[in-house]
Amino acid sequence: MRQTRVQNRICRSRGLLPVCAVLALALWCLPLGQDKLGSALGFVACALTAYVLAELCNSNSLFRVYTRSASSLFIVSAATLGFLHTLQAANIAAFFLAASMYLTFGVDRRSSLVVDTFHILFLLGVACLFVPQLVVLIPFYYICVALLGRPFSLKTFTAGIVGLVLAAGAALTVCYLTGRLDLARDWWEGLTGLSALSVEGYLRGDLLVLTCWAIMMVLALWCGIYYLSNRTKDKIRVRARYLILFVQVFLLALAVALQPQYAHCLLGAMMVSLAPIVAHYFTLSSSWLCAGVFFLTLLLLCAVAVLTLALSDLDVNDGIKAILKL
Repeated sequence: MRQTRVQNRICRSRGLLPVCAVLALALWCLPLGQDKLGSALGFVACALTAYVLAELCNSNSLFRVYTRSASSLFIVSAATLGFLHTLQAANIAAFFLAASMYLTFGVDRRSSLVVDTFHILFLLGVACLFVPQLVVLIPFYYICVALLGRPFSLKTFTAGIVGLVLAAGAALTVCYLTGRLDLARDWWEGLTGLSALSVEGYLRGDLLVLTCWAIMMVLALWCGIYYLSNRTKDKIRVRARYLILFVQVFLLALAVALQPQYAHCLLGAMMVSLAPIVAHYFTLSSSWLCAGVFFLTLLLLCAVAVLTLALSDLDVNDGIKAILKL
């Protein structure tokens, strides 16, 4: 029988999610900004996303034991990133992406693939309204529905198009009625305003955001290697879900690698995609190396939290440069 390490006991504890929620609320209440209402709504959006992640993992049996580690990891990670606390496009899009993932993962258990495809693409379309760069996931989600669901048909494809058109049409109607058609123009410019890939694009980016992306990429690679070497322990349907998560992480990472100016916008979507993968590693791996990575990740999260708190009233890049000069 394999020995249970401390990180396994922590991740499998029933008190993990309540403790993480209280910790996240405490971090949210710290004076990171003047917009108290925006911070409160941001916390609600984060909590709803964490709930959807918990249901997604539970309904699809992504873990072989009881755990709420994925939703706990997401809510704590979001709490440490003070620049994501207010209600904004990144955390709203993360919620709708999580909801779309939840429906996508369950298409093989429900009776109507056409209705499911409509809802999946509608929710993904709403996420794209807040973060235009998420349109790169639309063809991928069609592929996921076709592979996980029953035989794909023209009717199913059309239902997805109707869902996307409905989301876009509702947004345009609201913009027209409120006299804010400039928002639609800004959305289109955000989608098509691509810059040439250069080193300067990375240097102009927010150093703290890019550092968070670097941490997530290292974790994704490390946990991916672990999962590939242990994937046969999961059922085929579970492996298919993790494959979707890995491909989604790759697509989002590729989008940021090609257009680093959108790293901040795509951060929430990446956290939603990566949380179950990292949680799987911490929950099921019983090696001392996993324990080391677990506590190192906790230290990095603490460091990011302290840094965002210290620089909450400063320009992030200027603040980091000032710290490095000390």
